[in-house]
Amino acid sequence: IGELLVEMDDIGKASPYLEEAVRLTEQTERPDVLLNLAYARVLQDRVPEAWACLVRVWREGRREDGWPLRANVHEVAGWIHRRTGKPTAALRHYRKALDLFTQRHDPFRMAATCLSTGDLLLEQSERAAAADFYRQSAEISGIHGYRSVEIQSLRKLLALSSGPAEGMAVQQRLSFVQHEADQRNKALRRNFVDIRIRLDRVRHEREELVRDYERDALTGLLAYRNFEARLK
Repeated sequence: IGELLVEMDDIGKASPYLEEAVRLTEQTERPDVLLNLAYARVLQDRVPEAWACLVRVWREGRREDGWPLRANVHEVAGWIHRRTGKPTAALRHYRKALDLFTQRHDPFRMAATCLSTGDLLLEQSERAAAADFYRQSAEISGIHGYRSVEIQSLRKLLALSSGPAEGMAVQQRLSFVQHEADQRNKALRRNFVDIRIRLDRVRHEREELVRDYERDALTGLLAYRNFEARLK
C-alpha cells in the first residue's frame, strides 16, 4: 500500500504504511523497505530521518553479495544533499547512481535520476545541461511506459525547448501521455481500494483468531481450576 501511494504521489498517506512495514520487519532490517521510507522522508523534507534510514540501508546492504541497492543509496544521498544546499555533492551522487542504474539495466530509476539531475542543474541555472537530462528522462520513461516520470520530464522540457518545433512536439506528446496517465491513475485508485479491503479482512481474521485463542485459554484455565478444586 505504501509503495502504491508513493507511486500515486500521496506521500502523506504513504508514510504510516511504510513505517508500519519497517516496524513489522525491524528484526530483519529489510533494506528495500527502509529505502522506500527514506524516499518518503526526503519528499516530506524530514532529512535527518532520511539519513537515518540510509545509514541502516548502507550497513545492511554491505553484507549482501553484489549489493544491488548501492545505486539507490547514491540516489537518495543526492536528494538529501540537494535539499540541504550541497549541489556539488548531490551531482556527484546522482552521476554515480545513474552509472550504477545503467549497469543494472533499471530504466525506471535511470529515468528518475535523469529527472532529478535535470532539476538540480536547472536550480544552478544550467538550462542547456538540464534540458539534456530532461530529454534523456523523457525518452527512457517513454520507451518503458513510466508515465508519471515522463510527464514531469516533458513539462520541464517544454519550458526549456530550443525552438517552436521542439516545443510543439513536446506539447503533443505531453497531451497524449497525460490522457494515458489519467486512465492509469483511476486503475491505481481501484487497486488501492482492493488492497485496503484485503488488509481490513486480514486484520479482522487476525482479531478473530486472537479472540478464539483467548477464549480457549480462559476455558482451559477455568477447567484446570475446577479440577484443582475437586482434588482438594
